Amino acid sequence: EGEWIQADLIQTRAYTKELITDIALKKTSSVMGYCSYAPAVLKGFSPEICQLAKEFGIRLGLAFQLIDDTLDFSETSLKDQLLDLNNGVVNSVFFHHLNAHPNLMTAFKSGSDLSAVIKLDELAPSTQFIKAQAQSELETASQILFKLGKELEIQFGDKRSEKDYLPLQTVIAFISLRQV
Repeated sequence: EGEWIQADLIQTRAYTKELITDIALKKTSSVMGYCSYAPAVLKGFSPEICQLAKEFGIRLGLAFQLIDDTLDFSETSLKDQLLDLNNGVVNSVFFHHLNAHPNLMTAFKSGSDLSAVIKLDELAPSTQFIKAQAQSELETASQILFKLGKELEIQFGDKRSEKDYLPLQTVIAFISLRQV
């Protein structure tokens, strides 16, 4: 559904912050949310634990998508540079930049090509803003992981060791390091 919304927006150009977030939620974030939620459900955990697991995945997915958007402008990224720009896709970085410059947003919504209104050398503040948003999502995911551990302790009465969470902490660290 996120891909369909994104494809429709390429045509309509009716971008809003809510739609940009909705695309991320319905693409990467929903996949990671369900990948975290399904094992908790299958294991028979309480609804509270299942919801925390799902929220953990959602936050991880949002961070992943936000960082992915910034990689379009990284010279060290293995991702195809400027792929979104070349395909006319307004990602979170472009949207933040256009939103911060109403004249550019107006020109874009009036029919100008995205590549005509975006000047790559002016994107650094928007890229940094989106990176900070991604870090915030990763911090939230870490907090949820901590809450998840506490809920498991309450439900099962046993303390989980740090090593039990190491694989998920490693995933959080990996996603954070993708932006380097």
